Amino acid sequence: MKSSFESVLKDKNRVHLERVQCGESSMAVTRVAFVLLDHFSMMAFTGAVDALVTANLMSATPLYEVLVVGGSQDVVVSDLGIAISAGCRLADLQERQQQLIVVCGGFRVQLQADPLLRTKLRQADAAGAMLGGLWNGAYFIAEAGLLDGYECAFHPDGRVMMTELFPKVKVTGHSHVVDRRRISCAGANSSLSMMLEVVRRGTRQELVSAVEEVLSCDKMRETFDVSVVSID
Repeated sequence: MKSSFESVLKDKNRVHLERVQCGESSMAVTRVAFVLLDHFSMMAFTGAVDALVTANLMSATPLYEVLVVGGSQDVVVSDLGIAISAGCRLADLQERQQQLIVVCGGFRVQLQADPLLRTKLRQADAAGAMLGGLWNGAYFIAEAGLLDGYECAFHPDGRVMMTELFPKVKVTGHSHVVDRRRISCAGANSSLSMMLEVVRRGTRQELVSAVEEVLSCDKMRETFDVSVVSID
């Protein structure tokens, strides 16, 4: 029997068939904590989370465990005025158990030192965690002294400020950067691409291609029936 994929989402379909027919070896779950700052960019946050959640959906077993972290309260208000419930407060975050901690910034986020966040980031780094910043979230990683010698993507409005405050940080004009154990994106539209690169480095290319197909199918001028798999 010959299999054919009558769909623009051929990799999505292939991943589903392969995991049913052959099974998929289990991988250790990667714990990812998103630290939401007051007035964080909702679009940047959801884009990054979407990549991880979709990867879980495309995998036979979960690959990522996502934790939403607030400040001193149980809810955080985004730049859109939408309140997001936090799984824990920053003070209660067990940072040494996280493989990736992402600080979620935004246009209205106040860029000022946060001693508690600084301590958490330093302890996470000492434990070997990857650190990331969305929009201008990388400011807090730099303020903790953890971006020296790394490339960093930052929102255009703050690049001069970053260069002046942190001369050892390599601020770039790229939309997103993955530099060893540091990741960053310059705004809302680049968070998805940044996180897809993280997924790409941690799993099979076939799965990443499937995730990209699911999340980018509406970029075409004309969309097609994306759900049909025919077996001849």
